[in-house]
Amino acid sequence: MDVSEPVHVKYVLLTHHHAGHISGLDKISPRAVVANPFEVAMLTDGARFRGYVAAVLRRAGAPPREVQAAGARARFARMAAGWVDLDEFSAQVLPCGSHTWGHTCFKTEEGIFVGDVGGWVVSVGSLRHVIALLRSLGGLAAYPAHEPPTTAAQYAEILEGRLRSLLRAYGECSSEGVPYAMALCARGEGDPLRLAEEGIAFAKYLAELGLARLVVKDGRYRVKKLG
Repeated sequence: MDVSEPVHVKYVLLTHHHAGHISGLDKISPRAVVANPFEVAMLTDGARFRGYVAAVLRRAGAPPREVQAAGARARFARMAAGWVDLDEFSAQVLPCGSHTWGHTCFKTEEGIFVGDVGGWVVSVGSLRHVIALLRSLGGLAAYPAHEPPTTAAQYAEILEGRLRSLLRAYGECSSEGVPYAMALCARGEGDPLRLAEEGIAFAKYLAELGLARLVVKDGRYRVKKLG
């Protein structure tokens, strides 16, 4: 969300805590911002945010660095799942934690708003769940945050194709030894925290598939390619 001047908005359904999605909150003063509790904590609890970042970077074998929380002041309504009823408007709150751990999709009569599920990945299993959910919704309109609207089923196929490409890239890069190096190899470049989160996600998934072995030593993941 990005607004250049104050506008009247009663409620906000927030998919996740990244800066590009909360930058306009200070200009609209909504009655409530509906978001997953994890996402709210990442925006309002600086100590928890810094601890999360430090832990992820360390586990991934990434260089330590200071990362500033996006931060937001708002009246948050914490919801992980279910339905939210706001005046004459209702939406189904659907966990879609593949891009951030508390990433949320919101389904209305008009369609499903999926945020950034097509972006960086923190959980491959959750992404597969999102793909299955979208397939089940068929021709319902789907609204990604940074891509053109499409149907839920069509977007599921787009995500499936991206996931296959990423799995192939991470499989080829699994000999890099640590998740952060794997992500740099697979992606080429990117934000260090996003690289660390995604590297860990694919290292774990490759281990689940029996294609890699994951070992924790001194608080860091080591990845050994198998086969």
